[in-house]
Amino acid sequence: FKSTHAGTLQILDYRLYVPSTGSGNSLLGLEVANPTGTAFTIISVSVGGQSCTYQGANTSPPTSATSPPSSSGINGIVSGTNGAVSVEPGASAWLYYSCSGTLQAGVQYDGTVVLSSGAILRFTVTAQPG
Repeated sequence: FKSTHAGTLQILDYRLYVPSTGSGNSLLGLEVANPTGTAFTIISVSVGGQSCTYQGANTSPPTSATSPPSSSGINGIVSGTNGAVSVEPGASAWLYYSCSGTLQAGVQYDGTVVLSSGAILRFTVTAQPG
């Protein structure tokens, strides 16, 4: 039995890079897609118990802890107040987040994405040096 409105924001892939220097913020990339007809708003993201701040979107994943998001923005990805990010119907992109705190390369971390609806999406990612 499947509910017709069971669709939600999808997390397709993720990358986590920690600074090779051992200090500074880590960079989390989340590949999201919205296959539904409803916009979803991400209100908070955390990984390894550390809170993450939205930096911007891109069409490709980050390749290091200092990868910049696209300067021109991505269609269907709208940043709102207090770091909230709206993913419009049909939109897909990599969302870049800067995560504070000390994360270790080679360690697997649990992450959470909280939507304004109250839904919580979970993922597990292994930190990479970079």
